[in-house]
This record gives sequence, C-alpha cells and structure tokens, in this order.
Amino acid sequence: STHTAMTCRRNAASKLTPDERLAIKAKCSAEDRTAYFQLSECPITHEREQLMEQYSGAVTDEVYAHFSETGLYNCARCHQTLFHSANKFKTACEWPSFREAASATALKTIAAPGYNNYQCDVQEIYCSQCHLFIGHRFEDGDKFEADARWRHCTLSLSMAFAAA
Repeated sequence: STHTAMTCRRNAASKLTPDERLAIKAKCSAEDRTAYFQLSECPITHEREQLMEQYSGAVTDEVYAHFSETGLYNCARCHQTLFHSANKFKTACEWPSFREAASATALKTIAAPGYNNYQCDVQEIYCSQCHLFIGHRFEDGDKFEADARWRHCTLSLSMAFAAA
C-alpha cells in the first residue's frame, strides 16, 4: 500500500457546543464509562464512532495525547494491556498515538478500506479480549518517526493508564 500521510481530521468532539459537552458529562465520566462502553460495537459504524469520539473528547479532552508518564495503557473496560508508554509518540493528531501494541495479541484489527480518504492501509482497532473500540491504525507511521510502521490513534476514554 502507499504511504501517503494525510493531515488528521478534526475530532468530532471539537464540534460540540458547551451544552452538548455538559449533557455528555452528565451521562458519562472517567469514573463511570458505562454509557461510553454501550456505544462500542465490533465492527464499529460511522455513527457510533462519531459518538464515541464526542464522549471521549468531552469527558477527557483527549488527555493522553499530551501525557508523558511512564506506564501502561490498559483497556478501560477489561483492563487488558494495550500499549506501553515507551511506544507512544507525538503526531499532529488530536488523539494519543502509539507505534505498536503492547503485544501481538493485544489488539483485534478490521480493515477499513477508504477510511477518511487515507491513501495508506487503515484498520479499526479493538481490545482483543472484550472488543471495545479503541481507534484506528494507519500504515503511515514512518512519516512521523523513522522506526514506526503503524500509527495507532486511540480514544483516551477507551484506555486507563497505570503508572509503572
């Protein structure tokens, strides 16, 4: 596949009004993510993905995108380890990005051909254990860091950080 990096699209949460953000926060919090978990499906639909982005952005402001502590990023629902902080890197994306998963079996992937008009291979990523939607991975990581084949863009609300 071609390796053409594209500018990340805007997070769906960026279009929310203050009242819409408050309404989401009334239904969902970092402490109680039940409403968020109920939105997840595998495979994910465009509508559900947009809602999960809105919830994640409203509740967390995608806090892990600029987070640099050492530790593990675990699935927020089943607590399986998904990513190590050593594999995190900064991109132009509004979402937390990782070079690779914590293990070869941590993620379930589903091809997403034509996603957002990207010219590279794109896959939806899910926790392999409970199938919570985590985000997407793009085969253009080398455009951001020489040693990165994939760029895993994730939703902060789908993960729980555990300090090392």
